[in-house]
Amino acid sequence: MKFAFLTFVSLTTAFVTNTATAQNAPAAAGTATQRPAAPRPPDFRSLGNSAVHLLRAAQGKDGSYGGDAEATALALYGFTKCARQYRETDGPFITKAVEYLLSKRAPDGAFKGNNTLNATLAAAVALDALDKTKYAGIVADAIKSAETAAKKTAPAKASGAELFNYAMDAAPELIGRLPADITDASEFSLPAAGAAQEPADVAKIARKLVLITMAASRVPPQKPQEIPATPLPAWDPNAKVDLDVTIRSGIGFLVKRQSPDGSFGTPVTKDQLIGVTALVAQAIWGWPGERPAEVAAAASKATKVVAGAARPDGSIHGGGLENYTTSASVGALVASGNPEYRDLVARAKKYITDLQADEGEGVSPEHWSYGGTGYGDEERPDMSNTNFALEALRKAGVKSDDPAMQKALKFLERCQNRSESNTTEISRDGVTAVSGNDGGGIYYPGKSQAGADKSADGKRETPRSYGSMTYALVKGFIFAGLQKDDPRLKAAFEWCKKNYTLDRVPGYEEMSKVSPRIAYQGLFYYYLTMATALRAYGEDEIITPDGQKHAWRVEMTSRLASLQKPDGSFANENSPRWWEGDEIIATAYAVLTLEALKK
Repeated sequence: MKFAFLTFVSLTTAFVTNTATAQNAPAAAGTATQRPAAPRPPDFRSLGNSAVHLLRAAQGKDGSYGGDAEATALALYGFTKCARQYRETDGPFITKAVEYLLSKRAPDGAFKGNNTLNATLAAAVALDALDKTKYAGIVADAIKSAETAAKKTAPAKASGAELFNYAMDAAPELIGRLPADITDASEFSLPAAGAAQEPADVAKIARKLVLITMAASRVPPQKPQEIPATPLPAWDPNAKVDLDVTIRSGIGFLVKRQSPDGSFGTPVTKDQLIGVTALVAQAIWGWPGERPAEVAAAASKATKVVAGAARPDGSIHGGGLENYTTSASVGALVASGNPEYRDLVARAKKYITDLQADEGEGVSPEHWSYGGTGYGDEERPDMSNTNFALEALRKAGVKSDDPAMQKALKFLERCQNRSESNTTEISRDGVTAVSGNDGGGIYYPGKSQAGADKSADGKRETPRSYGSMTYALVKGFIFAGLQKDDPRLKAAFEWCKKNYTLDRVPGYEEMSKVSPRIAYQGLFYYYLTMATALRAYGEDEIITPDGQKHAWRVEMTSRLASLQKPDGSFANENSPRWWEGDEIIATAYAVLTLEALKK
């Protein structure tokens, strides 16, 4: 893809030369006894997500990106190849772009654009990546047309097969010459979010997205977590633990880690300072009993930092993860009890509601994403983001009969493995995902972080239910007004009873056979979601299938106390994913969980 700025022939030469240089560079003279550690490449997943966000915010009313077929094709290719691997089932930001691209198709198979040859080849590659079977005929016609056009300028490279392979294989160099050193983050820099984008700027972002996705493909894939998981420490589920003392110890640790400006964060979380500060502020406000002066001061100062990040559109964040951060911020502002923040909460509530996928984004009630919430504006909805959003709306005073809650109910139903109420089928890359029947929850319709069970022929699969999302499902159903005798809520709660555990995140059993530590990913997030869901459900005991009664408040207090370090902190020693290896994040989650255990 990308064929602009240079001639077709010179680009071919540049690609061959650059590739040969990268693959056959001579070794450095001399022999070193010790070599410094190789520099790590940028976080291409996060960079790709940022580029996707910028592009989606800049989509034209006609469905295009940058008002040109080539730029639109590049954006589509990037969407398809980025970490989230978007497809047409994901919504208007894809389907409208495809409609625009096809509207530029000429009778001879070419795609008209600022540079027709470039646009034609880019469209061929993008459509092939999007759906190889569906667009096979259109791709073939495009390559044939490009072959005819290319004979005029590059007869040696003008066969259809060579042109298509060239477009596929040379994509990164065609975008701007992929650097041999992909650890240089400056090569992949993006404009700031929120800045107005001219068509030419949008085209550059589309090219940068493809550059990022192709650079990511050069990073060796991570091996399975072959390191054995470290079992959690032994604990007595019925141990008598002073809940208030445990909470105060955790808050005491957090207060000592506050920065002079009132924020909380470490080098690991510096890019999400507002979100981390909001979580910690909310935790500190939960101090049991009368707050000491230094604790009250820390909470007030942190909340002021959060309030200072409010934006004109009602969101509260420092850049990225807009829904998570705004939702967490609502929790901190409400917990403060300060009437001065009421207006900020009201505007944040509207912002979160506006993020919901619905008619405002061109999403109909029949679409799988309807009612869900994603990371930011028009991002693909998921249960985790929706869980945070519904929690924030609830704290902001939104009732069960509010349209936002009722729209969310549609999304929640489609995230449940219960075929009686979830008939959603989602086909991606020749595989159709269908609902199971265990009643549990998944990440988003057709997708589970715990993997999927596939049919014998490999054409159908059922995403596996897992703990975090099932408890989020239970809480969401309750917020939307379902009663305990509703079959949807009953089925989800039955899954929780059958899979009750505080030793790991349930649902990862199959994946743990390959990656033993995976069942500990997001452990503290799991605890928090579990505690808030069970509190909302309103029963003090869980009776498991073996007839054993579990006083879950007592057991969770004991389990968390067994994980607390002498300085009051917590950390996920098994898995740093989702920042849980960071003591501030893990401690905030743990303290909020402990606070949710109080009646």
